[in-house]
Amino acid sequence: MTAKLISFFGSRLEETIRSWPSSTREEVGLYLHLPDRREDLSRRLDGRAAEQPYWILLPFWLAEKFTQNGARGLGRHFLDDISWAQYCLFVFTRMQDDLFDKHTHQLPLLYAADGFLFEAERVFLRYFPKNSPFWEIFISGIEETIFAVARADDLEKTSVRSNTKLLSSYGDTAAICNIAAAAVCLKAGKKRDISHITMFSKEMMKAGAIVDDLRDIEDDLRRGRFNYAATYFLPVRGEIRSPTNDALRLIRRNFRNSSKVSRLFCEIRRHVTIAEKAIRPLAVPAAAEYLYSDRRTLETMEDMMKWQKTNRVLNG
Repeated sequence: MTAKLISFFGSRLEETIRSWPSSTREEVGLYLHLPDRREDLSRRLDGRAAEQPYWILLPFWLAEKFTQNGARGLGRHFLDDISWAQYCLFVFTRMQDDLFDKHTHQLPLLYAADGFLFEAERVFLRYFPKNSPFWEIFISGIEETIFAVARADDLEKTSVRSNTKLLSSYGDTAAICNIAAAAVCLKAGKKRDISHITMFSKEMMKAGAIVDDLRDIEDDLRRGRFNYAATYFLPVRGEIRSPTNDALRLIRRNFRNSSKVSRLFCEIRRHVTIAEKAIRPLAVPAAAEYLYSDRRTLETMEDMMKWQKTNRVLNG
């Protein structure tokens, strides 16, 4: 299924941007590495494992389970469409975030982001009329994610803040990733199951965000941001009030403490465990398999961060 999704996204992307202005189309192609690395599209969906992210797979997992229980209308065409729409929502958010963080300065992407949002809306309209409760989920999901990103940005500007609040903001950014899964639940008449999906997604996003923060400590400090992992490895809360070389030196020193690394990975696994408990009532075998693989990946990463001295956080 992974290979099919990669090919599917590639063709839909080309179809969608074909009528866009040439400058916008060119920047989108470069941003998504369309000309030279289409096979890597799925890897750009998140920064973790090479496999598809949970939020692309979740609608397929749910549809398989609901269909086995007699639900109709969850065929491959429907799933292909809503997975494409979900991907468009991801690209919309990622482009805005990258422009805001100055990871890219290509202004045509500002308009491209809106184009992907409109494309997602058009696709979902094929299956849900405007009076459907789906649209409240759609709008609130986008709104919750956008403002969660803004809250996290505010919190990361100082080391004197609550990591609990930051982690909560990370979890809230998952709202936009739940929209396709919610569409499956509504189509199958399983609206009550959306609450399980919401909790599962929040906790998976928290776990993934901590992992990403570990990888991005140095880059985030250079951008004037104390991410979750950076603050965790600072020895004294509030001792460093601005991202400086001293802050990075102190973080590197604590990063060499394997017990602190272990405790942070325990926190990551705690959120994976909560996610597992949240989705367990739905009895989705594929989710359990995914979480098992996720834990193995975390174990490997923890070992590398403890013993691999070439890690760029430890350099210098």
